[in-house]
Amino acid sequence: MNLRKFIVILHLISIVVIFSGCSKENNAVEEKASEVINVFSTGDINKINEFMLSSDKVEMNQELAAEFGFAGNSKQNNGVLEQIFKRTSIEIEDVEKETITYKVTAPHMTDLFSDIQKIEATLRTDNFEDYLSEYIEEAKLSETTVKVPYTMEDGEFNADYKSQEFINSITGGLFESYKGIYQEMLNDYSNGLEE
Repeated sequence: MNLRKFIVILHLISIVVIFSGCSKENNAVEEKASEVINVFSTGDINKINEFMLSSDKVEMNQELAAEFGFAGNSKQNNGVLEQIFKRTSIEIEDVEKETITYKVTAPHMTDLFSDIQKIEATLRTDNFEDYLSEYIEEAKLSETTVKVPYTMEDGEFNADYKSQEFINSITGGLFESYKGIYQEMLNDYSNGLEE
């Protein structure tokens, strides 16, 4: 075998080894990235919260919770999120070296709190849960893409599913809406103190 053929074959072998190594890591990342999809497909709010937030309950400011009827809810502590998650679907769009891009389809919830404020005079405690259920069920579905940073070291996968961007995406914008209404309440409180 002449030297030139030997170099070409050696080069081809190195390319195959490099690509098969990348492929194995990509497969491992995709497998781990798919876990979030599998958890959502169960519809189990406790599993979703445990996976996403490392907790079995989502904390909400008590003052805001009381104002919008979440406090003392006799049915389910996570009723609103559970209903949103039932209509939320997640797909892997792309896996890159340091990020996974997910396509998330969720009910559009960015206007929930402002819509509640518009009609809060007509809402009663006994019909509030029905209003929320209907609102979530009738909300248009919106698509977002969100990049989740990850690391893969020594076969250990670690991704940041607690980021504001990811949580906002899977809740259909509810997280940003909540932050906005909470800030508004703080501003009202501060203005009341100054008067």
